[in-house]
Amino acid sequence: MGFYIHVFYLPIYFQAVKGSSPEKSGLDVVPYQASNAGTSLIVGLLVGMVGWYVPFVWFGALAFAIGSSLLYTVGPNSYTATLIVYQFITGVVSNRDDISSAGEYFVLSLLSPV
Repeated sequence: MGFYIHVFYLPIYFQAVKGSSPEKSGLDVVPYQASNAGTSLIVGLLVGMVGWYVPFVWFGALAFAIGSSLLYTVGPNSYTATLIVYQFITGVVSNRDDISSAGEYFVLSLLSPV
């Protein structure tokens, strides 16, 4: 659920607080989306290799709470580099805390040739 909050409010933050255009705010959230997509593939492969998904869910929940706390500290005067790093950290673990991802990882483990 937290993933959807970030996906919805990060572009609004960039538009309302930073004064970005809608197109620019879409580009500003690329670190979040790219890190999320990349780690979804990696974690899916790792679950396929080890066969366990529960450690990834527990680690993801803890790390997502930390990443969300970092995003909470962002303000109007935050540096661009800070925003990029915080989005990257949160994006890396954003779907790992969702128990519905377990089914995705399980299916990937069945389909993976590894």
